[in-house]
This record gives sequence, structure tokens and C-alpha cells, in this order.
Amino acid sequence: MNIIDIFPWDEQFNTGLKEVDNQHRKLVEILNHLASSIAYNATEDALNNIFDELTSYTIYHFETEESIWKHYLPNDPLDSKHQDIHKSFVNTVLKLKSKQNSKPLCELAEEALGFLTRWLASHILETDRHMAYIVLALKDGFNLDEAKLRADKQMNGSTRLLIDIILSIYSTLSSNTLYLMRELKSYQNLEQKVDNQERYKDLLLELSTDLINLPTEDINSNIQKTLEKTSTFLGTDRAYIFDYDFNAKTTTNTYEWCIEGITPHIEELKDVSMEFIPGWPETHLKGEYVLIQDLSLVKGPIHKILSPQGIKSLITFPLFKNSKCMGFVGFDAVNEKHYFSLNEIKLLELFSKLLSNIVSRRDNECKLSHERIELQKSEERFSLAMKGANDGLWDWKLGTDEVYYSPRWKSMLGYEDNEIKNSFKVWEKLIHPDDKEIILNQIQDYLDEKSNRFEAEIRMQHKDGHYIFILTRAFLSKNRDNQAIRLVGTHVDITESKKIKAFDDQNARILKMIATGVIASKVYDEIALMYEAKYPGMRCSLLELKDGVLLHGGAPSMPKEYCDAIHGLKNGPEVGSCGRSTYLGVRTLVEDIKTDSKWTNIKDAALPHGMRSCWLEPIKDSLGKVLGAFGMYYNYPALPNEKELEDLISAANLASIVMERDQTSKRIFKAEKKLKKHDKYLQSIIDGINDPILVIKEDYTVELMNKSVKNSLHNLKFANPKYPKCYEISHNRATPCDESEHLCPLRDVIKSRQHTTVVHNHKTKDGEDCFVELSASPLFDENKNCIGIIEASRDITRHLSTQDELKKQKNILDYQAHHDALTNLPNRVLFNDRLTQAIEEAKRNKTNVALLFIDLDHFKEINDSLGHEIGDEVLKVVSTRLKEVVREKDTVARLGGDEFTVIIEELFEAQNVSIIASKIIETLSTPIINNNNTLYISCSIGISIYPEDGVSPSDLLKYADSAMYKAKNEGRSNYQYYNSTLTQLAFERVVMETSLRTALENEEFVIFYQPQVNAITNKIVGMEALVRWEHPTMGLVSPTKFIPLAESTGLIVELDRLVMKIAMTQFTLWYKSGLKPGKLAMNLAIKQLKKYDFIDTLQDLIKETKCKPEWIELEVAEGQIMTNPEEAIKTLQQISDMGIEISVDDFGTGYSSLAYLKRLPIDKLKIDQTFIRDLPGDEEDEAITKAVIALAHSLSLKVIAEGVETKKQRDFIVGNKCENIQGYFYYKPIPSDDIEKILIFELNLQNKENMN
Repeated sequence: MNIIDIFPWDEQFNTGLKEVDNQHRKLVEILNHLASSIAYNATEDALNNIFDELTSYTIYHFETEESIWKHYLPNDPLDSKHQDIHKSFVNTVLKLKSKQNSKPLCELAEEALGFLTRWLASHILETDRHMAYIVLALKDGFNLDEAKLRADKQMNGSTRLLIDIILSIYSTLSSNTLYLMRELKSYQNLEQKVDNQERYKDLLLELSTDLINLPTEDINSNIQKTLEKTSTFLGTDRAYIFDYDFNAKTTTNTYEWCIEGITPHIEELKDVSMEFIPGWPETHLKGEYVLIQDLSLVKGPIHKILSPQGIKSLITFPLFKNSKCMGFVGFDAVNEKHYFSLNEIKLLELFSKLLSNIVSRRDNECKLSHERIELQKSEERFSLAMKGANDGLWDWKLGTDEVYYSPRWKSMLGYEDNEIKNSFKVWEKLIHPDDKEIILNQIQDYLDEKSNRFEAEIRMQHKDGHYIFILTRAFLSKNRDNQAIRLVGTHVDITESKKIKAFDDQNARILKMIATGVIASKVYDEIALMYEAKYPGMRCSLLELKDGVLLHGGAPSMPKEYCDAIHGLKNGPEVGSCGRSTYLGVRTLVEDIKTDSKWTNIKDAALPHGMRSCWLEPIKDSLGKVLGAFGMYYNYPALPNEKELEDLISAANLASIVMERDQTSKRIFKAEKKLKKHDKYLQSIIDGINDPILVIKEDYTVELMNKSVKNSLHNLKFANPKYPKCYEISHNRATPCDESEHLCPLRDVIKSRQHTTVVHNHKTKDGEDCFVELSASPLFDENKNCIGIIEASRDITRHLSTQDELKKQKNILDYQAHHDALTNLPNRVLFNDRLTQAIEEAKRNKTNVALLFIDLDHFKEINDSLGHEIGDEVLKVVSTRLKEVVREKDTVARLGGDEFTVIIEELFEAQNVSIIASKIIETLSTPIINNNNTLYISCSIGISIYPEDGVSPSDLLKYADSAMYKAKNEGRSNYQYYNSTLTQLAFERVVMETSLRTALENEEFVIFYQPQVNAITNKIVGMEALVRWEHPTMGLVSPTKFIPLAESTGLIVELDRLVMKIAMTQFTLWYKSGLKPGKLAMNLAIKQLKKYDFIDTLQDLIKETKCKPEWIELEVAEGQIMTNPEEAIKTLQQISDMGIEISVDDFGTGYSSLAYLKRLPIDKLKIDQTFIRDLPGDEEDEAITKAVIALAHSLSLKVIAEGVETKKQRDFIVGNKCENIQGYFYYKPIPSDDIEKILIFELNLQNKENMN
């Protein structure tokens, strides 16, 4: 059984936690197994086992997850919330599983499958991914709050949008996939289903025969036998009949059959109170059955009475007498549970009706003695049973021409009951001439008892003239003298199953033709003929599409003139059905070619040949590219019914296999040709390299070598000269190299999948060392499996010798370049490098770095009085003492003269550096004895801290230097921390805030307008109001400098209202002047939106400026809405109710979910310029932009792109169905006077066009 990927797994679904991801894959595997079992109609037991496995493994998975979350998030609300989600899932699954006792499990599993698939997709993509991001952040060293913030950002923006789109797709993916697979399987299992139905009918026919012809006195004993036959057929262990006494409210066991080993209970179950079977009588009175698939799931009185009998499963059906329920017939499973299938239930329903009729006959015949009446009644019951099976009945009185044909028998052939006489001659007239003698001989053989049964397939003529296929069966009816008196039989119309089988056989032949490479034109003809045979009167055509041109593919029944007319046409939306279907890639159904506008130019090629209706389905490859079209034609106006439409799609799908096969073959041929050329080119390249090059497979076989290697093989012998081994070539040996002698790069690279370089040491004839460098890179196949290496070798003996010498010199020079020559301490260059590294490390680990700037007090006096030699000795002693004070991992450096620095890393408390500074002062104050001189020195230390004082090496050094001078000013021999009380930035902020408040009072702000243009008509459809600050001395100030300050100080509300007032007043003036500026788009700050009086303020502004609401559009940033979505929805709804349009600004950069997006009362989405900037070319930006446009259209929203600056960007946007554009490509933000000139020009232009 093939596994259905109802949940297609992709490595992108990994969360990053290996244990969780492995369990996710296992869950998906079990879920797909369950889907496959449903699609392929697995047994009830198999479905139950898989369903239980999925439930158990899911609970195990939850326990694993919860242990991980609890470890990293103890007592955290997120962990509790995750556990609640798990509990909700388990409760839902258990609720679904509880239904399995009253309905077949295959139905229950299919119902649950949709829920499981959607839930699992959400569980993996959203819930677990978010938790995993938090855990991974914690592992990277972030604290819990930072980890949550990082995870939220990772789940936001475009990622959030794409996840929501994927989850919405999964809501239909499971049902569609399962439906298609079950459709396919249903065709494959058709014959098996028919065979099962025939077995059921055979059983009913046998049971009917056993009971109908029996004398009344034998009916009771034969009821017992029918119970045995039916129970044995089903595989149950007990069958029985109970009678109801509704007056006494009791029931009594009247018949019972048990398989060997099962204890009968018929004697015990007499006059049992109906209280022990609550609900059963009421259900049976309604004509419905009672089903218990698993008794262990049932509680109450029923369990008490059935459990002692060992019953595990049962089913009961009502028995009726003269339309009144007289009792029920039932079947028990005792040895093991039995899941009753739908087919078994239908069979037992017919059996219960037959049994009801037989019991009624028994009781009625007790009152009637006439043998003819007795026979007539039994026949009526049998006829009813046959009607229930939808079969036609015939009854031939042997020795006469008298044959009874039931109404159903006649209707199969298209006749009314009164249109055919009950005569044998009618049968002779209607049977196909080729079948007549054969069937009569078979009947005679059956009558002569040469065969033990009569069953045959025949053809009979329908009233309309065509022949239908009939399956006929019959049995002999004998009198008490054992003489055959009647032949009673049934007719079943099997025409449709014959057609289906013929269709399936032809379909299989076509698939074989495709697989064996039969040319496309022959396959096309066979496909067309297959569907023409299925629908008489239909004509089919297959067209190929090449570079927009329609080419004749196959149409065996179409007129040549029509095919020639279509061949070579350029496709297009008005070039008939075929041109439109291939041009747009959509299904095209034309009811009447004569009147359809798409056929205007080519209908003369179709109508003369009687073609009136045309249905076209585009043929696409697996990537959705249109390859051609499949067409169905009738000679009368029509549209396809449901079955014809399904077959139209199926035919196109089948044709796509042929077309894609041929395209693939062409690509393979081209690829092979290119590969040969590439191989030759590759060989020429490696032959041009002097160093030996080998391509070695994992079994040591050399697959490719260059000329340098080939020229060295003349005197060597190989076990297989065509495929020599690498060790035969390089080491002249018969076995692979011993690792103790030479490191084998082949084994190393295959294991590590990484490039490696090894050096082999060989001895020359003179005994000298010869070093050969082998450079080996992994060789991968198309599945990323490492299958060998690419090895290049060269003699590096002289190179190594030179390299060793250079390395020694380099080490010396490198040390001299980075160390002080006198003290051997790191110099300024190395100091700067280590300080930079220390800052980066502290940034990652969130620790501090301390920089100590040390200057020796009065050192100049030592140099001046005792000489530089003594001074140098003092500096050496100081260096030694400084290194003894600090840790090994800390850095002591000499910057020059008497200036030293110390870098203290991994400092968690900045105050602790004072201890080190005190030790340095104390250590250096110890007298230095030099010859006969006792020298006393002290030092001044300045301290700066990262990141408190600065984040760059230059700032920290500058601040430590300043602090050191402060220490000298404080009397020397002490340390001081750097402390800046006021920065230039803070000063500028205070000045700017004061200026901003003044600007609001003096209304120093002006409004610029950036038009929004319809890219199709190039007309202005609106414009966005953008504020600028016209400062008296600074000139025009950019919004980037004062908007953030306005937001942080709360002045944004006052500024927003001022902008709205100015812009709304201007728009009113323009509209009154007859100009058409379109919509006024204004940005709405979230603080403005949150103000309690904003709605009143907005209404007052509308009244004051007389600006109509329909002229206004307010833009709200996506991220700001989602800070408090529920409150935002309420306020935005009030704005919308006023008639003002609402646009979501910067869409795609925030984290709004589709659920909220649908609830927001918005009219437009504005694609943020960050996604437009790199269009076209950036695949991620292209995907996001297309998704936003598609989302807007699906929600019936307008959409506009901002920041469009180039024609390529404009063409990409318009090409993806976004017409409205804002950006420098059309207009920059410009003052109102210039805007007015543009509006006047557009108005004049429009007036001229109207006049023309």
C-alpha cells in the first residue's frame, strides 16, 4: 500500500530541537499511514490499531515536550498554556473515539482525519516553533524575557503572514488529497466491490430459495438454518430471534444458533424485561437497527445483561409483521470483536426484511390451505426482496410459452409494464442473435442437471435500439414430486460496470503506451477515442502549445478541415475556446459556438461540420505551466454535467503525463549532449594542469585522471587496467594504504564530507625525505551523498623547507610588531586589538570590561637624574609587578613612555575594579632597589567601564585617559572613575524639544503632498499629506529628526491634529474650486487613536473644515494596531462608520494575524517600501509582495504600493494586479501650490478629452 502524504513533510518545518523534530516526523508518518489506510479501505481492526497508535504516540510526544518546556520555563504561563492546548487536543480525540461504538470506524477515522491534520500543522508550525525559539534563545545565553522577545520577533512580520497562509491552505489540503486518492482506489477496487455485491446477492438468493418453496411445517427448522448460514457468512458466533410483547413489556428468545464452543442462552432469556435493553424497542419500532461495536464501552443495564453472555460486539434489526414490529433478529461476536461494515449492515437489513416476509408468510399460511395461494404469497415476498436488490425478475412456466416479466425487468429495457407481453417470444426477439443459441444450450444443460447452477452474461436490445449487458441468474422450482415446473431468475443491468471495466482497461493500455515511449500522436488518439467511446456523439481533440502557437496533437474523429484551420493559430483570449484556455490557463466552457463571442473569428471553421458546443481544459505540467488543451465537442448546444466535467479534467491530466514525458525526454537528450560536451571540456581543463589530478570513487576506483597521471602509468601493472585503483597508481601496491604508513584522504573525506589536505612522506632512492601534498575534496551525487573524492597532488618538499624558514621570520616580525621591545608587553597595536575582542566578548556574554590607564608619577625625574638606563630598568620592574597583580587572561600593555594599560575582562560588577586598582597602587609603591639606589614610585590610574561609559575602544581609552588626569589633579597615587554628567546629545535633545513646542505654538509646519497614481490610467487618485517643519533658522527640518521626538514627548497628538486641520482645509478649497485631488491620506499616530476624545475631535475637524468624510483616508501602521487590537478595532469601526476609509500602512512589517485582519474594518493595504526596494530580483520580497496583493484581493480590499522609484518596480507591481502606486517614479512630496498646478493641468486635459 502506497503512503499518502496528506501532510507533506519539509525540512523547513524543523524547530531546531532534534528530539521534538524527530517526534514530529513520527507523528506525521503515523498520520499519513492512517490517511492511506482510509483511502485504501483498510480493515476496521487495522484502522483502529493505527488510530490508537496515533493517539498514544501523540500523548507520549506531549509528555516529552512538556518535560522540555518545564525544564526551561518552570512555572511560566507559556508552559501552562501549552499544557492546556495539549489537554484540549487529547479531550477532543477521546471524544471522537467515543463515537466508534455506534458507527463504523472508517467513517469516524475519516471525520477525525481533517481535525488531526489541521491541528498537527498548527502545532508544528506555530505553537511548538514559538516555544522552540524561546528554548534556543535561552541556550544562546539570553535571559527569559529577552528570549521571549527574540522568539516573538522571529514569529512576527512576514514569517507570521506566511505561516497563516500555510495554515489556511491546510484547512482544505487533507480532504482534497484524501478525496483524490480514494477516487483512484475506487476505480482499482471496482471489480472487487462488484464481486462482494454478487456474493451478498448469491447468499440472499440461496436463503430465499431455502425458505420460499418450503411447506409451512418446515419453515421453523429452516429459519434456524438461515440464521446459521448468515452468521457463518459474516463470521459472527451467535444468531438469534427475539419476540416483543409490548403489553407485558417483555421480550423472549425464540430462535438461537451458536458456533461450536459458545454457550446457548435461549432457555434463560424468557420474558426478559425491556428495562434491561433501554432504547432498543423504540429504535426497532422506527425501523432502525441497534449497533454496538465494542460492549466494553457501554455502561448501564445493557452491559449487565449482555456481559455475562461474553458478548463483545452485536447488531440487531427489527422484524415486522403486517407493518408492526414483532421482535428483532441479532448477531453476536463472542470470541473477538467484530466491526460491522456498511456493506454487512446493508446485507443484514435485506435479510431482516426477507425474514420478516417469511415469518409473516408462515403465520398467514397457517390460516390458508390452498396450495396456489400459498405459492403466490411466497412469490410476492420473493419479488419484494428482488426489488430491494434493484433486480428484474422473470418466471418461466416450463413447457409453455408463458413467462412473467416484472416491471423492473421491463424498465431495464426502456419499456413500461403494459408495453411487453409475458411471452417467451418476447425474450427471443430482444436477446442479441449471437447470444441466443448459447444461452438456450446453457439453460438446457441446467435443466438436464449437467451443471449445478445457471448464470450468464447476455446482451438485450433496449427500446431505443442499443444493446445493454445483462447478468442473468436462475434456479429451478420443483413440485412435491421433484419435477421441475418453473425456472425463476433475475436480471441485473451490468452495462455501466462493463463500460467502466472497458474504460479502465483502455486507460491501463494508454498508461502502458506512455511508459513504453509510444509517440505522442498515437497516445493522443487513444485518449480521444477512449472518451468518445464513453460518451457516444462526443468528439475529442488534443492541442499542443508551443511559443503561444496552437499545434494539432490528436483528433481522430474531428474533421481534417477544422484541424488544419486551428493548427498554427496564435492563442489569445478571443481565439475560440482553445485560444482562451491556453492563453489564460483556465477552463473554458462554451455552450453554443454559434453565438459565443470568443468564436466570432473562427466559428466558420467549426459550424459547417456540425460542431456546436465546445469544452476546453488547459493541460498543465507539474509546475502549472500550460502545455496545451483537451477539448470535448458535441453537435448540439450544451454544458457538461458533473461526470462529463470530471472526465474533462481527468483527460487533461492524462494528456499532461504524455506532454510532460516528451518535454522531459527532450530535456534529458539536451542534458546528455551538454554533459558529453561538458565532460570533454572538463577533461581538457584538468589536462592543462601540471599537478596530478584523480577522481576516486569510494571503492578506491579511479574514475577520471588528467594527462599528468596518464603519462606516469607506462611501467605500472593493474588488476583492472580500465578501472585502476588509486593505491596501485600512487603507491604501486595491491591493497589499500595502511593508515600507519599514510593517512588515507578518501576515508577521511567520505566520513567528514569536508575538504581535507594530507601530506605523505616518501623516501627517495637516496633515502631523503620527499613530501607530497594531497588535496582532497568531497564528490557528491545528486542526492548529496558523498561518493568519492577529487584529489590533486604535488611535491612540496622545497616549499615546506622555504615555508618553515619564512614562518620563523614571520613569527619574529609579528612579535616585534605587536610587543614593546623593552618590556615585552603588548604594544598599542596589540592593545587595541585585544580591547576590541574584549568588547565583542562582553557584548555576547552581557558582562563588563574595565580599562585602567596607568601613568607613573614623577617618572621623568628618574630619567633626568639617574639616566635612561635606570629608567628602563624601572619600567621592566613595573611591567613584571603589573602582570603579577592581574589574572593571566587579563591584558597588561605599554602604550609608550611611562603609560601602561590594563584590560580587565569578565567583570560582572564594575565596582570590583577598584580592588585591582588599589592592589596596583600598593604593589608599585614598594621601593625598587637598583644597584645602590632605592627608588620610590607611585602611579595615577584612570578607569572607564564598558558599556557604562562607552562602547568603542577609542572612547574607552579617551575616557580612561581623562579619568587618569583627574587622579593626578586629585594629588596623584590614587584612582578615579570616568563620569560624564551631560553629553552633547542630551543638550541637543533639550534644545530640539523646546524648539518643537515653540513651532507648534507658532504653526511653523507646512504640508507637502505626494500624489497616489493609478498606474493603468496614469491619473491621480489621491495623495498623502506629509508634514515638514519650516524652522526660522535651521530651514526645512526632515521628519526623521522631529517625528520620533514628538512621539516620545507626546507632542505627536497635537502635531497630528494640526496636520489634519491644514490638509482637510486645503482639500475642501480644492474640491470647491472644481479640482479633483482624490482621497486625502493622512497618517494616524497610535497615541492619537488611543485618545478618548479623538472621535469627537475628528468630527469637529470635519465640521470646521467642511471636508467630507468620503474624501478622507486615515493610515494606521500595522504594528501599532496590534499593540491593542481589540480597542483598535472598536475605534476604527467608529471611524469607518463615519464614511472614512481606513488603510493599513507598512503592511507586512508588523505581526497582524489573518484572524484579526478579517475583523478589522479596513479598506486598503499599503505594501511597505522595504519590500518594494529590491524588486524585481529579490525572491523573498517578490513572494511577500505577491502574497500581500493576493491576500488583499481575496479579502476584497484595495491595495497600494509605496516607495516605487523605477519602471521595473512599477511594471512588477502592475503585472501582479496592483494598480495604485505612490513613489518617486511618479511624484516626490511637493508643496500645495505645485500640487494645485498639477491638478489644474489634469482638469484641463480631461476637459479637452471630453470635448474631443
